[in-house]
Amino acid sequence: MSKSIRSQAKILPDFAVVLFCLAAAVGSVYLFYLSLSQTLTSSLDPVGIVTIKYNSVQRRMGDRVLWDRLYNESLLYPGDIIRIAELSGAVLDFDGNQIELEDNTLIRVTVGSSGQPQIELSSGTLNLSSSEDSGTIALVIGGRTIEAGQGTALSASSGNDGVVLKVSEGTAIITQDGISAEAAAGTVISEDAFGVEQFYPSVVVLRPYPNARLLKDTVQPLDVLFAWNAVNIAADEELLLEISPDRNFNVIAASFNTLDNMQLSSAQILLDAGIWNWRLTYRDEVLHNGRFTITEVSAPSLAAPAAGSVINYTEQLQPVRFQWTETEDASHYLLEIGQTPDFLNPRYRTDVWGTSITIDNMEDGTWYWRVRPVFPSNFEGNVSVSVIANFRIESEQERESPSVSIEQPPPEEIEAEPPLPPLAAPLNMLPVNGYRIGPE
Repeated sequence: MSKSIRSQAKILPDFAVVLFCLAAAVGSVYLFYLSLSQTLTSSLDPVGIVTIKYNSVQRRMGDRVLWDRLYNESLLYPGDIIRIAELSGAVLDFDGNQIELEDNTLIRVTVGSSGQPQIELSSGTLNLSSSEDSGTIALVIGGRTIEAGQGTALSASSGNDGVVLKVSEGTAIITQDGISAEAAAGTVISEDAFGVEQFYPSVVVLRPYPNARLLKDTVQPLDVLFAWNAVNIAADEELLLEISPDRNFNVIAASFNTLDNMQLSSAQILLDAGIWNWRLTYRDEVLHNGRFTITEVSAPSLAAPAAGSVINYTEQLQPVRFQWTETEDASHYLLEIGQTPDFLNPRYRTDVWGTSITIDNMEDGTWYWRVRPVFPSNFEGNVSVSVIANFRIESEQERESPSVSIEQPPPEEIEAEPPLPPLAAPLNMLPVNGYRIGPE
């Protein structure tokens, strides 16, 4: 009996140790799960958003060690580190400032002293395009702080060979060691890995923007404008513009020779829809390599209410549903509804994220409507608006005609005809009266 009690007393501590180890393992797994899930969220206010992402794009939050994948519409927070893999890319939006990150690029998102977003470029290439109503943004590259003004387009690259900054449009304020200077369109700053300024031949590309997305709404080829400024190239030197559908330029779709006159150089070439690569070559040295996409799009087709239809109701009109077909790559749509086909003063004018919307409290009468697709700011070109459709709203009570009593004239008196005489009684014909059948 005492031996059994001693064995049970020995088992109980071992069981407690096992329970403790299992609890510690479960707790560790739970804490790891929390750490993993927290990489997708942050307690800080977002400063930007991912508008376009293709292939592998990763983000690491603050001082965390885990990387998570970014997707379209992912929010960006201060302290985020973003890296772009080979053959990948992303477009980030910071209050109207579009940041295009090329492959093999590493940046860090921070907030400046004045509260504006700040991008620290560690390696790779980025392209900045600011709209006319965008907020302020700053870049940090090679010990310089570059503040881009509204309507500014520039590109910056950093690597083992040094840093390069090119201002294509607008102006930027460059600050280094407490000294600020204004850089206008056409400014090029090139330094080697030791910070020594270089004066190599180069070009500042104005059109098309890096990785531009051009819209084409006709069957005819699109007239694409190529424009650039040459730097450190003599006036009598030639530049060769080549366009190819493949990255290695094995097939040259178009080529153009131009003389650099130290002013704006340009060329216009007709191209069909597709992905196009282009480069500028000087003395067998490629000064610029770019890519752009021409997308063929069509205006949306209006589905409901059908053109020429009539919407009837008895007591109360139900909400009217408007629906149309989707236009590829459109971010949203602008819906206009009015009672005149010129839409000078439309009754309804609203942005719709989707391809349908319902509207309440519409009045009786004839209505005209149309839909215009709206694309992200990194798309260039105009897309035709849809055709104009019309419909009517009518109440059943108004359509019913009022009852009218019409007095009928009294019927005319008709004289009665005399009755017909009775028909004669039928006569027996066969067999005749007294006829006998059989031998007598």
